[in-house]
Amino acid sequence: MDRPVYLDGRPHPDEYAQHGWSGFSTGKFVGNILDITTTHLKESYMRRNGAYFSDKATMKEYIYKRGDYLTIVMVLTDPVYLSEPFITTTNYRSNPNVLLEFYPCTVIDEGLTDRRVPHFLPGANPYLTEWMKKDNIPEGIPRGGAQTMYPEFKKKMPRPSN
Repeated sequence: MDRPVYLDGRPHPDEYAQHGWSGFSTGKFVGNILDITTTHLKESYMRRNGAYFSDKATMKEYIYKRGDYLTIVMVLTDPVYLSEPFITTTNYRSNPNVLLEFYPCTVIDEGLTDRRVPHFLPGANPYLTEWMKKDNIPEGIPRGGAQTMYPEFKKKMPRPSN
C-alpha cells in the first residue's frame, strides 16, 4: 500500500487522531538506513493465520541497500495482542531488465456455486479447534504467547489424553 513517509521532522498526531490502513509514518536517515516509525494504524491482521494487531500498535521499519540488494526489516510492537515484537525481513534484488505489470494481482473466479460466507457467533465456530484435535495439541497452546516458544514451556504443557 502506498503511503507518505514524512521526512521533515514533524511530530506524530495525538492518540485520538484518525487511524488509517497505512497509518502515519515519519522517517529519518541514520547513516544509509532509512528509519521509519508508523503509528495510527487501524486494527487488522498481520498474517493470514489470524494473528492480529490493535490500533495501539507501532511499526518500525529499517530500509537499507547493499549493492544490488534492498533489505526491509519490520518490527511491530503491540501492547494488546503481542507479548513480544513481531519481526520480519524482506530482501529484494535489483533487476533493471524486469517489467512488472501495473496490477500484478488478478481476480480469479473459481466457479463456486455457493457464494455464502459462513458466520459464527463468538465462541461458536466449530472449525477453530479442529486442527488442534487432529494433532492432539492442547487448547490454549497456539495462542499462548511468547512463552510457548521457549524449551522450558514443554515441561508445563499438558500431556495428550490418548
